[in-house]
Amino acid sequence: MRTIEAASQEDEDDVQELWARLIVKASVSENLKVNKLHIEILRSLSPADTALLELLHPSVVYREFSSEAEIQAFNNEMNTKADVKWRKFSEEDRAVSVQNLLRLRCIASLPRIFSANRVLHQIRSRELRINGTVVVPARFEEMLGDLVTLIYQSSGAMPYDATQPVPLLRRGWFGPTETGTITVPELNHMLTPLGQGFMKAVTIDQALNKGG
Repeated sequence: MRTIEAASQEDEDDVQELWARLIVKASVSENLKVNKLHIEILRSLSPADTALLELLHPSVVYREFSSEAEIQAFNNEMNTKADVKWRKFSEEDRAVSVQNLLRLRCIASLPRIFSANRVLHQIRSRELRINGTVVVPARFEEMLGDLVTLIYQSSGAMPYDATQPVPLLRRGWFGPTETGTITVPELNHMLTPLGQGFMKAVTIDQALNKGG
């Protein structure tokens, strides 16, 4: 009853669609129970918010690609999907939407790669019988600056640059190697566990669709 009452106060069609899905799924699914978080999140969403959530769902953070052609096909698919709804909103509306979803803990900034390369410099001298490493002060200072920036960005105290391509990395014996890039700017953000749980609650499964 609380869900239906809250849904009746929503004026935006796109958000009403999520309310309808939540009510339908809760009515027919034995595994889903509507909780207060679902209601509070839906009350706080705008049409732009719903467009970004649907673009990021299902999560693609842990998706693996087998070839460059598959990566390119994925980039084309996601860019087309973003053009349909999300990118039709103004730049200002999209910026506000990202901040709102960060506030609701539904999305998070994709962690940046943190590199400590070239911080240590190897020194070898047979004459002096030296075989060791020393810290390179300039590179160490640069590394600390990068780390502080990442901390500030993750906390929301500094703006996060979401225009960069997302590198795809594969772990190997000698460290991670880049296997390609995702060129969809929106994928610089990802769904949090809370966001994933919410989207699962408002997404109609194929099995439910087949059942009417």
